Parts: sequence; C-alpha cells; structure tokens
Amino acid sequence: MEQSALLKGEALEQAVKGLNVGWAVLPGKGLVRVVPTTGFQEGFAIVSRIARLAEQQQHDPELTLRRDEVEIVLNTLEAGGITSRDSDMAKAVDALLE
Repeated sequence: MEQSALLKGEALEQAVKGLNVGWAVLPGKGLVRVVPTTGFQEGFAIVSRIARLAEQQQHDPELTLRRDEVEIVLNTLEAGGITSRDSDMAKAVDALLE
C-alpha cells in the first residue's frame, strides 16, 4: 500500500474545502463524517457500500454503525494522520452517498 505525505496547514484546508460540508478534521482522529440514517437497516446498507468502496480503494476506514447514524473516520495509520488517500476516499464516499 502506497504511503502518502501528511496533509498539514493550507494543504489540509484545501483538501477539506473540496469535501461535503459534513466532514470535519478531528485532531488525533482524522477526517470524520457522521451520516444520519432512518434506522439500523439503512445504516447497515451504507456501511456495506462504503466497505465495498474501501476494498476498491485499498483503504481501511473506521466505520461505526449506530441505531440512527454511521460515523466514518479516515486516516492513514502508516503516515500517522490525514493524507491525500484519505481526502480521495472522502470524495468517493461523498459521491457514493449523493
């Protein structure tokens, strides 16, 4: 798996600007988006779709399924934070959920 350079400062800000407004940078955690759902079934379907996308992108997101929401956390563990791989995955998730 290719390791990308950490995004910091202006580069990180620019990467986040191109994403859905639901994404936030949480220090020590990564790029985070919480997607509201109508219930567990819809949340499970979203997690399944993101899991298939992650396999295609060779990415390992943290996906947390709750009764009425799905939390998505993206970071590149090998790099120790947020990289272009994460912002690319976030864009792909945005497109998937539109």
